[in-house]
Amino acid sequence: MRDPNDPCLFCVPRDVTRRNALAYATRDSYPVSPGHTLILPLRHCPDFFDLSAQEIAACMELLAKERKAPSPR
Repeated sequence: MRDPNDPCLFCVPRDVTRRNALAYATRDSYPVSPGHTLILPLRHCPDFFDLSAQEIAACMELLAKERKAPSPR
C-alpha cells in the first residue's frame, strides 16, 4: 500500500491548490468531506503552536481563500 506521507508533504508539496511564501494548501488524499483541504507550513514543525506568527498568518490567509473556493464534488 502506498504511504501518503512518502515523500514528506513538507519537503515535496504536491497537488497544490494555493501557495504563499510560508505555506500551501492541498486537497486531502483521504477526505472526510467534499473539499477537505490541508493547510501546511513549508517548514517542518512539531505542531501548530511551534509556528511563528508569520507562518500562522500565512496559513490563515490560505484557509480564508480556500474556504471561499468552490468545493469539488
